[in-house]
Amino acid sequence: MPEPIEPLEFAVVGPGRAGGAIALAAVAAGHRLVAVVPGPSGRIPEELGVEPSKFGMLPLADLVVVATPDREIRSAAAAAAARLRGAATIVHLSGFTSIEAVDVGTRRFGSLHPLMSLSDPVRGRRALRGAPAAVTASSRDVEGLIRGFAESIGMRPFALPDDRRRLYHTSASIASNITTGVLGLAFELMRSAGVEPSVLRPLVDQSIVNAFDLGPDRALTGPIVRGDEATVAGQRLEVGLVDPALADQFDLLVEFLRSR
Repeated sequence: MPEPIEPLEFAVVGPGRAGGAIALAAVAAGHRLVAVVPGPSGRIPEELGVEPSKFGMLPLADLVVVATPDREIRSAAAAAAARLRGAATIVHLSGFTSIEAVDVGTRRFGSLHPLMSLSDPVRGRRALRGAPAAVTASSRDVEGLIRGFAESIGMRPFALPDDRRRLYHTSASIASNITTGVLGLAFELMRSAGVEPSVLRPLVDQSIVNAFDLGPDRALTGPIVRGDEATVAGQRLEVGLVDPALADQFDLLVEFLRSR
């Protein structure tokens, strides 16, 4: 069992879905939120119950969490670093961007990426408990602090080399975002059949279980795997009748599965 981390004073820059979820979870775990600097949207989760701060008024903190879009991480980190002193640590939440983006002279920097779909701060806070979290750090000491912080809010941290971040994040995006997009296509077709898409959930849940237990190739079922080309052609016709544009998407998915 890891030793419990001492409560930290922390600030969040860009408290959107991920930053807001982290902030809510950290406060619930006993850490003290000392400042919240709004991101591009200007919004702050009302559940935090705090007023927005500005970089020029940022108080000293043990940890600064930069949760802005990737393109703004470097500038946000630089603005925050102007107020950091001593042993303060600055991290970003991106799974794609190198930790060099928050190397702004503090010598204590890194990244904490929750490997979880965070649709909004409140739902995200609940989803963080038990979620894996990729940790990359500038030193062993910083890695220990980030791991301790992650564990304190219920996440399961693992080490991620900085030079593997882009490949890691691409895999995560395919597993989450592209899977969700494909489900959107399935939902649309099911509604066109006059059936609520919720009936698909047991099928989807079991398919995911099979993919992890058996491996994706062995878990594949259906007419494409069986070589039932007549059924596949008929399905394509039905998709085209709903929306010709969807038929093109269907073709791409079929060709991908055939290549497996």
